[in-house]
Amino acid sequence: MVKKMNKAKIIHFATHGLLDDFKGLGVPGAIALAPSGKDDGLLTSGEIIDMKLNADLVVLSACNTGGGNITSDGVIG
Repeated sequence: MVKKMNKAKIIHFATHGLLDDFKGLGVPGAIALAPSGKDDGLLTSGEIIDMKLNADLVVLSACNTGGGNITSDGVIG
C-alpha cells in the first residue's frame, strides 16, 4: 500500500496512532497499518516526512488526535 501512495491524489488514513518516539529515531509518532512479512506495520512520522508524495490532500486521523494544539496546519494531537 505504501508504494501506491506516491501516485495517489487523495490519501486518507483512519487508524490507530502512536505519539511516542518508540523507535528512538528522534521523530515521534506513527500510524498503524497491517503488518506483513518483515514489516511491523508501523508507518512512522520520519518515514512519512521522507516520502515523495504527489497528493493534493492527505488526511491522517487516529484515536485521540482531536485533543491537541490547534495550529495553522490543523490540530496536532
